[in-house]
Amino acid sequence: PGCPVVALLPGSRRQELERLLPVMLETVARTWAQRPQLQCVVSVAPGLSEEDLLRVSRRVSGLPPVRLVGGGIWRALAPADFAVVTSGTATLQAALWQVPMVVVYRVAAATYQLARRLVRLPYISLPNIVAGRPVVQEFLQAQAEPRRLASVVLEYLDDPQRRAELAAALAEVGRRLGEPGASRRAASVVVEVAATS
Repeated sequence: PGCPVVALLPGSRRQELERLLPVMLETVARTWAQRPQLQCVVSVAPGLSEEDLLRVSRRVSGLPPVRLVGGGIWRALAPADFAVVTSGTATLQAALWQVPMVVVYRVAAATYQLARRLVRLPYISLPNIVAGRPVVQEFLQAQAEPRRLASVVLEYLDDPQRRAELAAALAEVGRRLGEPGASRRAASVVVEVAATS
């Protein structure tokens, strides 16, 4: 209690875990070096095991104690002051929980180039797509770099007003989605934006 908590949501696929969890953990290590009271929770998605996450985390040095939590993404989001989230449905869940976040994503370079040619969306994260504007910061490919991400995390942890403003913007995303069935409505928004882009 009283210590800042950063949640890491590294995704549900092993490829995402391999590409993004080291970046996220290095971000936390850099943040912890500046804020030693920092606590970190990592969501263990269904289909992944704690051993999968531990195996990847052994590659990163200088980590604070990290708590792995399964049993639902909300268990990582509930105590979080801030989150680093892999692009996907987890961003929508974090938005609905009104947890301030940054969104990260990395894929193979060829896949990224192909996707850029085929998909003409201005944003990749569901909160930004639903809002129709950049509510959360997105860090893609080489931009998803620990030094840059740690700087952003520190800015938000040190500025409660900025976190509150982002949480309020995420609450508006939730209101746009309305009652249960938000994922279906979010998918409809994505399809609609893609069709007009």
